Amino acid sequence: MEKFLHSTSSGGVTVNDIIKHAGIPDLPFGGVGNSGIGNYHGKHGFIQLSHAKAVLKRRD
Repeated sequence: MEKFLHSTSSGGVTVNDIIKHAGIPDLPFGGVGNSGIGNYHGKHGFIQLSHAKAVLKRRD
């Protein structure tokens, strides 16, 4: 199993069960490359689907 996990690329893996990690909101969930748009769920989704903008305001 360790060899398989280290030799493949994926957004998440569940061993000996179904996609249980998809139901845990604190874990990132999503595909890799053409299989997805990145990670989503909780903080991971907010960061993935947001665009940071720097705003500077001069104090008068």
